[in-house]
Amino acid sequence: MNFSHLQIPFLDGIAISFLADLIAILWIVWVMNMLNWSKGVDGQMPGIVAISAIIIGVLSLRFSHLDQTSATAATLSFIVAGSSLGFLIFNFYPAKIFPGYGATAIYLILAVASILSGAKLATAILVMGVPMTDGFITIARRILSGRSPFWHDKKHLHHLLLSLGFGQRRIALFYWTISAILGALSLVLSSKGKLFAIIMLVILAGGAILFLQFLLKRADDKTSI
Repeated sequence: MNFSHLQIPFLDGIAISFLADLIAILWIVWVMNMLNWSKGVDGQMPGIVAISAIIIGVLSLRFSHLDQTSATAATLSFIVAGSSLGFLIFNFYPAKIFPGYGATAIYLILAVASILSGAKLATAILVMGVPMTDGFITIARRILSGRSPFWHDKKHLHHLLLSLGFGQRRIALFYWTISAILGALSLVLSSKGKLFAIIMLVILAGGAILFLQFLLKRADDKTSI
């Protein structure tokens, strides 16, 4: 979908594509925050970022012969993938080093690469679908409970899985596996197929998260009686 025709005058006749720029800003901010929330388990975040970057890079290569922008997106994606894999070696459970605020630069580059890529944002949304769905549910839950959407808690999906007794390695591998499967699907699906897959993912992942929250809440209620 092209929003470039929606322009407004700015600074002596210079026009900006307002809606396209707004969507880009929102996407970059969202990816940076969503991936930052995915640091709850050792190895979880760098694995997701590496897989996402590889998929975006591979798809960008399909269009690299058509324009330089896609080639740049592929280069940025593989740089992010290499950096994340190098970090993952030391961050996998039990972690020797941990991601700090400096990791925000990786999120930023990945978000920008997904915009520059000819693969479109649907691919990035699909491959990062599970943490993205978890992020949307987290924000909605905090707002509905009267709290700030930015106030941290321990009700993300990885926290729920930890409460159910899953180990950190198993949780990280779960996230990697889902991201890899969704990424592989994005390599072969059409635009309509990606849209359908995203809708189904949101329904299934969202339903699973809400069910786990209900299950744990019910268990806590029984324990407190």
